Amino acid sequence: MNLSIKALKTDRQWRSATGLDHQRFAKLLGWFEQSYRQIYDKSIEERQAECPDEPALST
Repeated sequence: MNLSIKALKTDRQWRSATGLDHQRFAKLLGWFEQSYRQIYDKSIEERQAECPDEPALST
């Protein structure tokens, strides 16, 4: 079972997996990324690079 959003191609797949179409999901993701940066002052990728342990969730 592939759980990556990269595998989602159609609006039906997007709505089935996320409850949103691709455009709305991208907009929501932008808000989450912005909030994460405000809280931690870094992106997720930057924080993972600093972590000595392998992350449990890579995406």
